[in-house]
Amino acid sequence: MKILHVSGAKGWGGNEQQMIDLLPELNKLNEVENLIIGINNSVLQEKANDIGLEFISISDKKLKGLRAYRAFSKLIKTLKPDIIHLHTSDSLTFFVITDLLYGIDSKAVFSKKGMGSSSSFFSSLKYRYKKISKIICVSQAVKKSFQEKFKNENLVVIYDGVNSERVNRIYQVNNLREQYNLDDRILIGNIANHVPAKDLITLIKTINVVVKKLKFTNFHLIQIGEFNDKVTPQILNLIKELDLEDYITLTNFKDNAVKYLEQFDIYIMSSQREGLPLTIYEAFAKKSLLLVLRQEVYQK
Repeated sequence: MKILHVSGAKGWGGNEQQMIDLLPELNKLNEVENLIIGINNSVLQEKANDIGLEFISISDKKLKGLRAYRAFSKLIKTLKPDIIHLHTSDSLTFFVITDLLYGIDSKAVFSKKGMGSSSSFFSSLKYRYKKISKIICVSQAVKKSFQEKFKNENLVVIYDGVNSERVNRIYQVNNLREQYNLDDRILIGNIANHVPAKDLITLIKTINVVVKKLKFTNFHLIQIGEFNDKVTPQILNLIKELDLEDYITLTNFKDNAVKYLEQFDIYIMSSQREGLPLTIYEAFAKKSLLLVLRQEVYQK
């Protein structure tokens, strides 16, 4: 069986880590061949190359444009995959437009990770597209949200997993307490890129309640995640406005951030629209004390 995985991601997050965890395991099955199509010079391409996964770059920026649609169509006709696995929303759009222009014979499945989706006419068209054999939901919460919005019954729940060898590998890392002079304060951690779905604004407001209303100050939050030109300034402005600089440190992106989990006394999550973030599995694997701000997403 030949599976063609398609992703429009340029940066790095749980969705991409899941691919890097999953595909080498699938490759151990002698009857499965995996190939990735994505963005040139993306982090996913770099990580795939590092572990010997075949990566075909189809665009330098985004999965769009006549040249990219044409190239995708030719690749499918050449490779003749049994299944096309679409991992990002833009890869689904890419598939639908390419099929409308050139026709695609291969079966396709789409992985739905988050709970937020536009309910526009085009969104309804692509999420209910006739050539999508199955939509894989990462949790029951995602399936419920999707059914309510699009009345789509062609859904199946398949939970993510993590590579235990990667999570439990011994890394040489900086001691966060020493690096940030935290002494004996309780070290609270959060790993999330600065995107709206992570709802880091709510996390900052929660810290404000703990400090100002509960009068508890013997802690420090280390927030690890890739900065964003739109979201990060909002977070920084809120931290300054609430006078929380002494309680919160934003580190920006750190490679293999999972290696810092065991240093946290408490791991906190504030995600708003995610179906089931990969870091929740990583935190469990590290036996971290986990605090979540929204129960519905995580209760399963």
